[in-house]
Amino acid sequence: MTDRRMFSHKIVDSDRFLDLPPEARLLYYELSIRCDDDGFCACPGKILRMTGASADNLRTLLEAGLLLDFGKVVVVSDWRIHNTLKSDRVRAVDYPDIAEKIWITRSGSYTTDPDQGLMTLMEYHVRYAQERRDPLRDYRGKSMENLCNLLDPEEKRKEEKRKEEKRREENRSEEKRDEEEAARGLAPEGPDSDGCSESEEFVSSDSKRLETFGGELGQNVVWLTDEQTSDLLDRLSLEEFNRYVRRLSDYILKHGDPFHSHYRTILKWWEEDRTVQDHGVLLK
Repeated sequence: MTDRRMFSHKIVDSDRFLDLPPEARLLYYELSIRCDDDGFCACPGKILRMTGASADNLRTLLEAGLLLDFGKVVVVSDWRIHNTLKSDRVRAVDYPDIAEKIWITRSGSYTTDPDQGLMTLMEYHVRYAQERRDPLRDYRGKSMENLCNLLDPEEKRKEEKRKEEKRREENRSEEKRDEEEAARGLAPEGPDSDGCSESEEFVSSDSKRLETFGGELGQNVVWLTDEQTSDLLDRLSLEEFNRYVRRLSDYILKHGDPFHSHYRTILKWWEEDRTVQDHGVLLK
């Protein structure tokens, strides 16, 4: 059994927990620290004597659903939200008779109320040993929302169908956005033969060769010569320059590079925005 334990803010920062008396919250921490690797504490009476907590505090935790009562053993309901173990540290369950009476819910907590599609803690251990991997691993980090898919092939097919429909809807929305952006002039006539060439006046010599912008702005997909960069900085403020370079790199990474000239595209966007701003001032 490991001697280190974690606590999730999702549980200890919840109103359900913070509304408890301080003595009950302290007892929860003390019990959790002394649980085995499945969240079982076989010495609740000892912990009460050590901490000076009362049996009423223990009942408060049970009534709040933070603990499950199995006589001389109590189980932390949200144990698998607080703690996970690597496969090489998982050992046989200490209380198999209790593990057969506990189910792991889609939220990752324990329950004594069986539900279709859920696995018991005992089944979890058996499958872990057989498959040599966490049977809930595919849903870790997703609050185990789709745990039933792991156990029910029919539910899994339905979920895959829903995901496919969602992808199609996202693709349709993205195509619509591309059309709108093209109509506003965000995607010019298309790339040159070399994929990133510029107008001849900027690439006529090695001293004016294209260079990629790295970092968070250009993200290694925006190409500008030193002369083009200087020209843009003469026209634009540094804040504007950074904004348009980042806008261009984000667009390229998301939609590909349809631009004939990165320099002219930035310049065109800037001029269009200025026109809109000037028009707005005139209207006022």
